[in-house]
Amino acid sequence: MYAMHNNGSGQLQVLQQQKSEELYLHIIALEKRINTLEKENKKLKSTKLN
Repeated sequence: MYAMHNNGSGQLQVLQQQKSEELYLHIIALEKRINTLEKENKKLKSTKLN
């Protein structure tokens, strides 16, 4: 409410959009990291078994 009152609803929507985009970028980075770790884990497991 404070942001809407002082900056207008347009500013609030812009802020929300920016935060949403930041979260999506963070999720994408985490997915890449998970994929890398899964590949590394698989490689280590196969090395350990042989």
